[in-house]
Amino acid sequence: MYVGQGFTAIGLIHYNGLYSATRKAKGKRQKAKGKRQKAKGKRQKAKGKRQKAKGKRQKAKVD
Repeated sequence: MYVGQGFTAIGLIHYNGLYSATRKAKGKRQKAKGKRQKAKGKRQKAKGKRQKAKGKRQKAKVD
């Protein structure tokens, strides 16, 4: 907790991270979250493509 703030409302808000010390930091966090979500989507999409291709190869072996 911040020095000298004790359990005041503002102290708790800062401690719980509801209000970032700088607005800039919040923007950076949001941006990073977006990048993570985007990357996750790309990974999922690529995995699907791999699975689909694998299925096609297996099917070709059977035919």
